[in-house]
Amino acid sequence: MKIKFLFLLGTLLLLAAGVLCFYFFRDNPHRQIRRTLNELCEIVSKGSGENPAVSGLKANRADKVFAPKCEIKIGRHLFDGIYTPTVLGANIMRFKFTFKWIKISYSDLEFAINHKEDGTPSAAKIFFTGQCTGVLKNAPQEKIDEIRDVEAVVINTEKGWRITHLVINKILQK
Repeated sequence: MKIKFLFLLGTLLLLAAGVLCFYFFRDNPHRQIRRTLNELCEIVSKGSGENPAVSGLKANRADKVFAPKCEIKIGRHLFDGIYTPTVLGANIMRFKFTFKWIKISYSDLEFAINHKEDGTPSAAKIFFTGQCTGVLKNAPQEKIDEIRDVEAVVINTEKGWRITHLVINKILQK
C-alpha cells in the first residue's frame, strides 16, 4: 500500500513538474520578440576593441531583425525612410564607425499583439525605452548617454519576428 502511494505521489510530482516546465519555458511571442530586440542591440552595439571586420559581420545580420522593407523615423530627414536590411546594415556600420564604443539597450517593454482568426500571432506593436551609451571617436572626452521612447511594429514571418516600422522619439515628444 505504501509503495503504491509513493509511486502515485512520484508520478503526480513528475507530471506537475512537466506541466510547469512547459508553461514557463515554452517559446511564446513575448520571448521571441525580446530575442529580436536583443539581436538588434547586439548588432548595433560595438565594443572598444571591436575591429571593422567583426562590425561588418554583425551588421550583415540585419536581415534577422528587419523585414524586407522597414520604415525608419528618427526625426532627422537624413535617416528617415524605407530601407531594406542590406541598406540598414550599411547604415548601422556608418553609425558604429563614429564611435569608439557604443552600447544599445532597452527597458520597459510593452506589447500589443494582434492574432489571426486561428489564434496565431501575426503582428505586434511594441513600445519600449531605448538607451544609447558610448564615446565618440572624434571627441573622446565626450560621453553620449541618450534615452529615447521607441515605438515599433513587428510582424511574424516564417523566419521569426521582424521589424517593419521603427519610430524613435525624444522623451516627452509625441
